[in-house]
Amino acid sequence: MRTCSLQALVLGSGPRKSRCTLSIGHLAWYSVKGCRGAGLTLLFIELQIPHVLTYLRINLPNQPSCFLNINRPPWIPFFVDFRENIKSPADKGRPVVVWNTTDYIVERTRQLANAIYYCKLNSDPIKKYNKRISDRLELGVISGDIDSDTAKRLIVPYSVPGRFYILQKIHKKGIPGRPIFSGNGCPTEIIPLFVDYHLKDLVRLVPLYFQYDMDFLRKIHNINAVGPLPPDIILCTMDVSALYTNIPHGEGIGACKSALEKLHSLIHFPL
Repeated sequence: MRTCSLQALVLGSGPRKSRCTLSIGHLAWYSVKGCRGAGLTLLFIELQIPHVLTYLRINLPNQPSCFLNINRPPWIPFFVDFRENIKSPADKGRPVVVWNTTDYIVERTRQLANAIYYCKLNSDPIKKYNKRISDRLELGVISGDIDSDTAKRLIVPYSVPGRFYILQKIHKKGIPGRPIFSGNGCPTEIIPLFVDYHLKDLVRLVPLYFQYDMDFLRKIHNINAVGPLPPDIILCTMDVSALYTNIPHGEGIGACKSALEKLHSLIHFPL
């Protein structure tokens, strides 16, 4: 395995400095936590990578902190101020974006101020939601739709509110943020997994189902193989702005119910 040398100079709040050198492998995953100390304000990293294409991953488990191109100079400085910047993956692709904290807060606040999608709460509704979920699951057990063991597993103990954050859309003008909701630990964390598990086979039977891009291209190829299209056919594409934000949940539930009523006999629902 080709390796390179990483030198990290850690500057704390005081005059004391510390230096460490790590040996990292090509396309390996590493963290510089061993170089960090209390009062850390600035991390200065110099990489000497002669003729080696390397990904350096720092503090992000799934994304590279920076992409080092073999055409760049052999010595590359990389500055990160952990107090004044937020480091996160981009919305598209694999780049990691260093975002000014003030700009991040402004964009996040702008989106949350949109009364069409969000409203400010005066209190924590977690207890109310937990009770509503428990009552609904109890009705499901009574009606025989689910068993008591499944109902218990769908309840999240010690649930907490979800977390809202944004990812930069660096491919769009103005670099807006894409809203993301993390439901880890929230009252409904497990229920969507249960629903997805039981609906995945049903979705494949829906006439307008596309598995992924290649599946769509395959369908287009099959249409072209039949012969020329009629002259009155209009080919078009469309894009939905803020797709997940604008999904009408009531209509989505209605569509699932309709598909279940029409296609339930064609699939087996494992329990």
